[in-house]
Amino acid sequence: MKRLVALASAPLLLAACGGNDAEDQNAVAPADTMATDTATIPATDPSAEAALGMTEMQLMDADLVDAAGEDLGDVEGVVRDASGTVTALNVERDGGMVAVPLDSLTRMDIDGEMDVQTTLSPEELDALAPTPM
Repeated sequence: MKRLVALASAPLLLAACGGNDAEDQNAVAPADTMATDTATIPATDPSAEAALGMTEMQLMDADLVDAAGEDLGDVEGVVRDASGTVTALNVERDGGMVAVPLDSLTRMDIDGEMDVQTTLSPEELDALAPTPM
């Protein structure tokens, strides 16, 4: 009888201890460890177009300029959403980093070099929320 009780309670003990490997493999990571919408996600192919008709390598080599071609900062990285789409460029300005929204940017070819032009004023750029360097 004791053996029958022990065998009957074994599945309950396994369930309580989380012994179901199939459930463990399908578990969802806690929200604080999942990627956020503004996480910087690396491109899978550096030669593929990332944004603005430019590759990620070309974007990283670009300067941020105003309508007159005056330098406003250096592009230091791309910001991608969870699907991998570029949503902003991280630009270094005066020792700080800001994420400049992609919808305020266009590609500008200056003397054979590709740069990124913004419609934002220097004051608007400085008002953007800083991003970690």
